[in-house]
Amino acid sequence: MSNNLSSSLAQAGFSTGEMSAEQQEQQEKRQAMEEQRNAMLKSVLTPEAKERLNRVSIVKPENARAVEEHLIKLARTGKLQTKVDEDTLIKMLDDVGKLADAHSGTVKKVTIQRKKRIDDDSDDDDF
Repeated sequence: MSNNLSSSLAQAGFSTGEMSAEQQEQQEKRQAMEEQRNAMLKSVLTPEAKERLNRVSIVKPENARAVEEHLIKLARTGKLQTKVDEDTLIKMLDDVGKLADAHSGTVKKVTIQRKKRIDDDSDDDDF
């Protein structure tokens, strides 16, 4: 059965363990670029800001990625004089979030409605 599965996966274009030399090379390039990106971010962010950016990337990866791109652009053009602290990062994240909301045209609002139970009369306190 595993032979049939392997051949089916191979026919569908899935590799069963070995990557081609070209795929390996592309994977290595992506990994090297990601390491370079992380090194640059580490050099321009304080440890607290880097930690916050990592947490944000779990919840809102698109916002975190946009801020990362902006920080890298600023660093490459020499417009960052000091490391970006957590407060500055929060402002940048807020700006990116507002731009994303304005661009998508949706405003996220949470409304909590509590169900009223029949025996929940507050003026009916019999002691």
